[in-house]
Amino acid sequence: MLKVKIYIVILLINLIGTSLSAQSVTAYDIMKKNKDMLRVDNEKVTLKMELINKKGNKRTREINQYSMTSQEDNRSTLLRFNSPADVKGIGFLAIENTGRENDQWLYLPALGRSRRISASDDTDNFMGSDFTYEDIGTEEIEEFNYKLKGSENINGFDSYLIEAIPNSEQKQSESGYSKREIYVDKSSYLVVQTKYFNKKGELSKIYTGENVYKVNNTDKWRVHVMTMKNLKTEHTTVLYFDNYNINAAAQNSVFTQRYLESGK
Repeated sequence: MLKVKIYIVILLINLIGTSLSAQSVTAYDIMKKNKDMLRVDNEKVTLKMELINKKGNKRTREINQYSMTSQEDNRSTLLRFNSPADVKGIGFLAIENTGRENDQWLYLPALGRSRRISASDDTDNFMGSDFTYEDIGTEEIEEFNYKLKGSENINGFDSYLIEAIPNSEQKQSESGYSKREIYVDKSSYLVVQTKYFNKKGELSKIYTGENVYKVNNTDKWRVHVMTMKNLKTEHTTVLYFDNYNINAAAQNSVFTQRYLESGK
């Protein structure tokens, strides 16, 4: 009987310890780890964008993506469309800033100049895809209230479930969503699913990240297939990522408006 009591006491201690450990992890900590996983000195990847309408018809685009993190821990990203011919040369540049609004430009070769994308444009769809400018931007974790709602298995990934709500009237006004439910894989700290709720509180889009594994010779995990499904239009965008090249010494001059408008 004494051994049984001792075993029960030890079991209770372990359970309490596990519970306290789980409670010590905050939603903010998890989102910070997600952001840290994505940050590298510089990175290049090729991707294929597949646009699928509700009838199943597909259009495909090929893109190069470059990104860099500055000494101030701000991220810059350049997207350049390579094909087909009707989008070749189109570019998008996003520069994260500290203490002020981020800079975003869209370059259209037909116009011969770039157009600034303001915060008021964040709800617009990016190049006919189901991703908005807000979706492809950097997660500004200081602009949201995060709440850890529990854990759930998403497509085989043991994931944290985090609720994200804009924490200011300005962000609420700029955002296309009243809230998001974000599922973060506990191993890689990458987002493997996000449910987007519109201003009416209705589920409007679902993002799914698949094929998650480490990039060769690095400690960085990456999603290699991203799917965004619009539940209202029944339109879907799938991104296939390939040839990740991390810390390959991209030039700072790539992340400038002048380079964007060069069409290179």
